[in-house]
Amino acid sequence: MKHRFVLFALVLLLSLFAGCAPERPDLGASEGDMRASSLSCLSEAMTLDEWQAEALLDLLIEQGMAGEVLFAYPATDDADRAYYHIWMGEATVDVYMKDDGSVAAISKAGVVLYGEVPAISESVDDEGDTNGDEADEDAIPSTITLDVHTAAVAPGGMGRVSVFGMPGEQYKIKVYYAGGVSTAKALAPLVAAEDGSLVWEWKVSSQVKPGVYKIEVVHAENKNDKIVLPFEVAEESEE
Repeated sequence: MKHRFVLFALVLLLSLFAGCAPERPDLGASEGDMRASSLSCLSEAMTLDEWQAEALLDLLIEQGMAGEVLFAYPATDDADRAYYHIWMGEATVDVYMKDDGSVAAISKAGVVLYGEVPAISESVDDEGDTNGDEADEDAIPSTITLDVHTAAVAPGGMGRVSVFGMPGEQYKIKVYYAGGVSTAKALAPLVAAEDGSLVWEWKVSSQVKPGVYKIEVVHAENKNDKIVLPFEVAEESEE
């Protein structure tokens, strides 16, 4: 009888512990959403197929990059070589691509992490590339051209963007920070002057964390008519 009572007590205790055990959080959904968002960003910004975006994202992760791809924009280095500047998580990385859409090299802070930075192509095809011509025909040229813009500023400093659009047309500007789009009153929509000029000047909040962000200038009536500019907020170096 005593043994039966002890066995019953053990079973009761085990059932109580099982009922109080905390449930494991489901992290798969958030990680999946982050990956899907990263793939969408790479595909759209770099015009990559789905499998190419998958391969690039996996390669970035292999090279120590972590977090969500927030945005990517095309740029040209000092040697006139084209690459994409990608902001992923808290870090940025430069990715050089081959003509077939595969990755040639990945450089972070000037250090090559993968492959080799491609040499400048000296060959010129007089007849032109058929695929490239078709892509150019499909592309819709923007009515916006850049004059000057503040590429880097310290928190609390002034940002400035000067562009040219179509005279009499309205354009909007969006400045993206880690916490969202800036609500500065100086970033209100503007109508292009007779010469097409548009100028925005605003104060960057001292609360903005250092990082690489982006600026979008877009036609008020056509969201596809836009330009995207890099914008870095960085603490001033102490000398």
